[in-house]
Amino acid sequence: MKRTLAMTLAFLMLFACLSAGMKSYASNKAASREASAAEASALERANRELIEFNGELIELINAYSALRVKDGGAYSTARIIVGASGALDYTGSLAHVYGCGRHVIQYATPEEAMAAAESYRLLGGVEYAVPDAPFTAPKTAPFEPIRQAPHVDSFKSWGFGANFVNAFAYNEWLLESVGSADELPEIIVAVIDTGLEHNHPFFAGRTVPGYDFGDNDNDTGGGFFHGTHVAGTVVDGTLPNVKVMGLKCTDDYGGGLTSAIVNCMQYAYQNGAHVANVSIGGYYPETYNAYNSVINQGSDAGTVYTIASGNDSMNVSNCYPACIARALTVAAHDQNNTMWSGSNFGNLVDITAPGVGIVSAMPSGGYQAQTGTSMAAPHAAAACAMLKSGDPSMSADDVMDALKGAAVDHGITGGGTGCLSMTALVGSGSVTPGDVDSDGNVTVADALMCLRMAMGLLTLDGSALDSADVDGSGAVAVADALMILRMAMGLNG
Repeated sequence: MKRTLAMTLAFLMLFACLSAGMKSYASNKAASREASAAEASALERANRELIEFNGELIELINAYSALRVKDGGAYSTARIIVGASGALDYTGSLAHVYGCGRHVIQYATPEEAMAAAESYRLLGGVEYAVPDAPFTAPKTAPFEPIRQAPHVDSFKSWGFGANFVNAFAYNEWLLESVGSADELPEIIVAVIDTGLEHNHPFFAGRTVPGYDFGDNDNDTGGGFFHGTHVAGTVVDGTLPNVKVMGLKCTDDYGGGLTSAIVNCMQYAYQNGAHVANVSIGGYYPETYNAYNSVINQGSDAGTVYTIASGNDSMNVSNCYPACIARALTVAAHDQNNTMWSGSNFGNLVDITAPGVGIVSAMPSGGYQAQTGTSMAAPHAAAACAMLKSGDPSMSADDVMDALKGAAVDHGITGGGTGCLSMTALVGSGSVTPGDVDSDGNVTVADALMCLRMAMGLLTLDGSALDSADVDGSGAVAVADALMILRMAMGLNG
């Protein structure tokens, strides 16, 4: 009788709490709509500022392109990027533009630009002053496709097979946990590269709008194959809930500038990309602080940056942005789990991924095998997207730690924690039944959240939704709230 009475009283209290909450529900819902509208408006303003800044920057670049010194190193453009929110003295410069906390300043010669950067670094309030250095998309090599054994998986890349990334097993587990791909959250992977061919059949239903920061327009089509191939690998290893956002940072020949990459990196996290793949970069240490700043900002916002280590058989500590600590730096291995001979390596590599003979989409509408760390990085981006599909709230650092912890050590020197694999993560991310708010305890508050979900007054997703569905029926009902309440009272386990 005592237990029954206690149970009755507790449930009455639960409904009393709900009734009190119902009185403010309408006003809370209105406030939520207003907050959503304000958030959308803020994003529109942020995007507008970035795009206007980029447009002015392109005009500046075009106006002074004749000043560029061929093979002139990091300062060959005679232009610098200064991270500072306050006003600057532009004395001695030819032109400048400002936006998003960045000043881009044009000088007449590389020497003047270098001297100005050194002076700006001494000023208070200046986060960094770096050259707007040139780069080209890394060279990759066409490669005879490495065929998988029949009936293994249906991936284009052997790298997603059972003995490597093991994408099939992880994706099957994801589907079993929710019922269908339609129940998985949309996960966006930004591909910061040379553009991609949206009309390729492989990308049907798998892209979201991006932006071309090379031409400052919405046409992210790529005249250079690199970005299409990279994006194809992301699509290859993931379920349909994962979409690719093409962010073009080069011209149609694969040439680009540091400023364009930084703008793309900002756009990615600003527009909700869960992952951003960067299979490009250069060897100018002077650019480090600009990359480090934007990657830290993006990581704080939840975006994981997967970066190719580079294809020059050298220490990755000399490659930018691959050497940034908070990025997931990816070297390349072959089908024997041996480091590819052309891959950059070193202590700043986090993981290796398949990068030899990787079949993916090409601008021609067909497919081709290519080799390089550019091909390895999107395997890691796909793995990040898989993890985020299971729990979109995972922080960037947690995603990287999970992948590094699950990597298989095949004794590769300078290859991070090992070869990328999802095997150890299949079935991971389990939740405590009833702990809807994930505070480590099952309480009446969890029961109330579950009840509100059952009544359509609250939306839950990810681990919270799994925790609320105590009976595993696939739907959150009042019965689940009652079970959680019993747990909170210690009446059942």
